[in-house]
Parts: sequence; structure tokens; C-alpha cells
Amino acid sequence: MKAEAKPIEKWKEVLKGAEWTDQTIYPPHEVRDKSKFNRIVNYIIKNKGWGDMPPIVVAGDNEALTGSHRLAAVQHIREEHPTLYPKIPYVEFPDEIFKTYNWEEIAGMGDDDIADMLIKEGYPEIAILFEDI
Repeated sequence: MKAEAKPIEKWKEVLKGAEWTDQTIYPPHEVRDKSKFNRIVNYIIKNKGWGDMPPIVVAGDNEALTGSHRLAAVQHIREEHPTLYPKIPYVEFPDEIFKTYNWEEIAGMGDDDIADMLIKEGYPEIAILFEDI
């Protein structure tokens, strides 16, 4: 079961409740799509900040489960455009999930599987953050 597609307005609702940080958040993987990375860099520069992109989902010690390209774009901008230092919005992965699943299981899941798990466990508002932007 794939997470129900949600319009960007749903991301905006989650974004309103997100925490913001200027600390480093560690991405789940390296940049795999240079075009996507460049689009995000240009978007952040144009908007002089995060804009209305979805927040990052974080678990543990600032370890992201989403947002590799967004995090890489922020890091690039922080290095190349020091006057533009975007903060990163994030939401915490629900601790309750770790009563049923361990970190290795979750880290080994694809985004669709994590979204399905979150829906099953009652966290649809976080599940939508695992959709591709």
C-alpha cells in the first residue's frame, strides 16, 4: 500500500508545526540526482530560504530519514553563499515506532515501505513526508 498522494498544502500544514535548526542534519544518502539537487539549490536561493518544501524527518542524533538532496543543497548554499544561511525545518520520527521496529529495519526500508508503516501505526501526517518532491 502506497501512501496516499497529498498536495503541497498538506506539507505546508506539517511545516507549520516543524522545529527549525541551523545545525547539521546527516542525510540518509549522497546526492543521486544532480538535476534534482540543482533545482533545490536554485529554489532555496530564489526564496532566500527553505520556502514551502517539506520538512526533514529526523531520528536519533540528527540522522535524517528523508531529504538527502534538500540537505545537500543547504550545505552547498551555506558554503557558497555565506550571507544566505538557511535553517532546516524538521519533525521527529515517532519514538513509539521503535517499540515495534528497530533502527536497522527502518533504515533498510524504502520510502514507500516507511510511509506504509507510518500510516499503519497512525502517523499519516509524517508518512506524507516520505513522498518524493
